[in-house]
Amino acid sequence: MPIQTYYGDEICRVDGIKYAKDVLRASIQAKLQKANVFYDRRFDCAIEDAGTRYPSKLQFDSTHSNVVNMVPSGAKVLELGSGIGAVGAALKQKGCYVVGCDLEKGPYTQSFDRFEMADLDAGIPDFAGESFDYILCLDVIEHLNKPEEFLDQLRAVAAQMGAEVILTTANIGFVAMRISLLLGRFEYGKRGILDLTHKRLFTFATMRRAMESAALNVVESKGVVLPLPLILGDSPASRMLMKFNRALCGFWPSLFGFQILLRAQARTGLETLLRAAEHTAAQKLSTGASQIDGRAA
Repeated sequence: MPIQTYYGDEICRVDGIKYAKDVLRASIQAKLQKANVFYDRRFDCAIEDAGTRYPSKLQFDSTHSNVVNMVPSGAKVLELGSGIGAVGAALKQKGCYVVGCDLEKGPYTQSFDRFEMADLDAGIPDFAGESFDYILCLDVIEHLNKPEEFLDQLRAVAAQMGAEVILTTANIGFVAMRISLLLGRFEYGKRGILDLTHKRLFTFATMRRAMESAALNVVESKGVVLPLPLILGDSPASRMLMKFNRALCGFWPSLFGFQILLRAQARTGLETLLRAAEHTAAQKLSTGASQIDGRAA
């Protein structure tokens, strides 16, 4: 039954059932967008504060908390794509030496020992003369135009320094993505696996193959659970669901892992061997020259 709705002197006859359905659908879509399950530009009107798009995930089981636990106290760490700097700041509290690198300085990077402003799409900056125990690339590679070239450079830097690489990225093979595709949906969002800024997407198999092709030997592979506290809040329900997801990750990480976490070591390439040979030769020449000068004296 049409409802007579008055706008001033004008009568607008609205189909009440259809109007209610439209309101219900818009409300559900707005809630799903807030949970980063759905995206529609009409609902993208909130102003984001610094650090709200990619917030810290140190308070619960996540890639951030896993990496902080992996890196030992006192280690020298290079974080490529440091973002807001929450991970580096947590490592500083463990007594680590931390150097960050990103397009802009995040709010927590003030505690870093040094920060290098750079666009990783243009290449990894030259850190000649410095050595690191760990190189972190957390949720970076999916934002790059040419991830294969980045991995080649990463291998060269890691081999030169003898550093271990810890890399994380979203898992496009996550069960929710597979179900969405089965239903014919491929929804981008403000955060999550289908982040609007993601340029390349990986499964466990394709990420491992990309690293092996770049001469980075994967020594550990791990599936990381869905960050439910960011969606549902820190509640008993979210904690219980995370425990269930954690158990499933241990059983089948490529299907139930929301994110991929890999630890890798660089294979020594020809360029590294030549550089080491040149360094050894220069040292021998310097030693020989000093001995000759000593005899002459």
